Amino acid sequence: MVLSVLFSHNWNCKLPEYGTPVNLGELARINPSETIKTPEGLALLRLDTGIWAEKDIEALFRKFSAWTDALLLTFHTKTGRVFTTIRRWTPDKQEYYWRNIGSLFEVVLTEGTR
Repeated sequence: MVLSVLFSHNWNCKLPEYGTPVNLGELARINPSETIKTPEGLALLRLDTGIWAEKDIEALFRKFSAWTDALLLTFHTKTGRVFTTIRRWTPDKQEYYWRNIGSLFEVVLTEGTR
């Protein structure tokens, strides 16, 4: 059975071709309000949100400053491409994703392309 992972926008630099099955490879629990304080963490959050312009960094800080717990999901395509996404943490979400490490997911786009 192929599961679904939902995205509200297709970040062309990030997501594989629509409909490409991907494997959930890794899962980590992170604290975005702390992660954003490091250069590597800021780059990760920029990639996840598509916010690159320096003038928009304040909005990025506002968005993630209230998040104390999140899940960092790492997916792998059959061609070896890797991409990540950050999701709000809940006990149920953590359990769901832990149970499905190694499972196939379909990338489902719920809105438009950016």
